[in-house]
Amino acid sequence: MRSRTRSAIARQVASPSPKQRGVSLVEALVSLAVMSFGMLGVVGVQATLRYNAEVSKQRSEAVRIGQQEMESLRAFVQQGIDATGVRRAYGDMQSGTSTTALPVATGSNTAFTIERTVNDATAFGFKSARVRVLWTDRSGREESISLNSNIAAMGPDSTADLLRRETVSQPDSPVLNRHVSIPLEAQTLALDATRSDFKPPLDGSNSGTVAWVFNNATGLIVGQCTVQAGTTTAQLAYWNLAWCSSNAELHLLAGAVRFSTGANAPTSADAESPASPVRTLNVRLDLAGGRSSQCVDDAPTLSTEAAGRTAVNYYCAISASANRLWQGTAMLLPLPFSDQPNVPWHVQDNGLPTGTVIDHLLCRYTPATSESQWVANEQHPRVYGYLDAARQQVQTTPMGNLREQNFLVIRSAYTCPTDGPANPAARDFVNSNTLEHLALPP
Repeated sequence: MRSRTRSAIARQVASPSPKQRGVSLVEALVSLAVMSFGMLGVVGVQATLRYNAEVSKQRSEAVRIGQQEMESLRAFVQQGIDATGVRRAYGDMQSGTSTTALPVATGSNTAFTIERTVNDATAFGFKSARVRVLWTDRSGREESISLNSNIAAMGPDSTADLLRRETVSQPDSPVLNRHVSIPLEAQTLALDATRSDFKPPLDGSNSGTVAWVFNNATGLIVGQCTVQAGTTTAQLAYWNLAWCSSNAELHLLAGAVRFSTGANAPTSADAESPASPVRTLNVRLDLAGGRSSQCVDDAPTLSTEAAGRTAVNYYCAISASANRLWQGTAMLLPLPFSDQPNVPWHVQDNGLPTGTVIDHLLCRYTPATSESQWVANEQHPRVYGYLDAARQQVQTTPMGNLREQNFLVIRSAYTCPTDGPANPAARDFVNSNTLEHLALPP
C-alpha cells in the first residue's frame, strides 16, 4: 500500500495539473517589460551624458577662446601707444565694451561671441579687463563664461635701477631668459649662459664677417668678433667667440625699412601693411661728438632677389660712452641693384608715363603728430638723445638699446600717412602714424 502511494505521488509531480500550464510565458513577459524599462533608462542616461559632454566641450572651447582673447590684451610690449605700426602697446587698450561674433569652427556645432570690456584705472597703475564668451547650446539655452583680470601699466621693456656699469635696463619679462632687446635670432652661448651671439645679415646673405656678443642681463653688445664669411649665427660656437666676448661696449639700434611706392597716395592701412617690393639701400647714422657706429642690413643686391620681399632689416652698433649716452639720427642711402647699375634707385614706373621723375620720402613710424612734439627715444624721434623737440636739453639718463625703429619709403609726391590711436573695439590694435624723416636722393 505504501509503495503504490509513493508511485502515485511521483507521477503527479512529473505531470503537473492543467491549472499550472503557461506560467513560464507570464514570467518571460514580465522580465521583458522590466528589461524594456531598464533599456529606456539606459538610453536616457546616454542622451544626458552626450548632452553634458557636448556642453562640456563647448565650455572648454569657450574658455580657450576667452583665455586667448585675454592674452591678446595682455600681450603688449611697451607702454604708451604703438610707435612702429606692428607692435601692441598698453595705450592701445581703450576703455569701453566691444563684441565680436566668431564663425562656426571646424568640428564645432555652435558659434561663439566675444564681449570685451576695458575700464581704465590708470590712476591706480592698471586697467581692468573682462572677457565674456557667449554661445547657445543645442537645447536653445544661453551659456557663457567670464574671465577677469587687472593689467598693470608695466611693459617688458621697463627699466630697473642702475646697479653696475654695464647695466642699463632689466626687463620684467625677458625673452628666452635674456634681455628683450636682444634679437630673437641670437643664440645663447652653450658654455656661458650670460652671453648670446648674433651674426647680423649683410646684403641679404651671410657674407658678413662681423659677429656680436650680447650681455643677456643688459642687452648691450659687449663683444665684437671677426668670423669667417658664410658662417651663420647657428654655426657660431663658444670657442669662435671666447676671445672677443668682452672687448666692446656698444648700443644696438635696429628696425626695418618698408615700402609703399604704388601709384596712389599711401593710406594708414598701407602704412600698417606695406606691400611694395624692397630696394637696395644702406643705413647710416649721423652721430654727435665724433661717436662711431657700424650698420648692416639684409637688403638684396640683385633685382631678382627683391621680388616678394617687403622689408629690409637693419642693425647698427653704436659706441657707448661712460655715461651711456649718445645723440644722433638715422639716415638712408639709396643704392642701385648690382645687376642694374645704370638704373636710378627711384625709377619705378608703375603705370606712370615713361621718364617721369619719381623721388622718394623717408617716413618714420612714431606716435608724434608733428616735429614740435617731443617723444622718447623708444618712440622714434627725428634725433635721439634729447629731452625736448627743439633739442636744447640733452638726455641725462643712460640710454639702452633701441629696437623697432622702423621706416616707410613713399613717393615724394605724397605725404607721409597719418593714423590715430588704436581702437580695439574695431579690432584696430596698432597706431601706424608716420612723420616725414628726410627726402631721399635719386
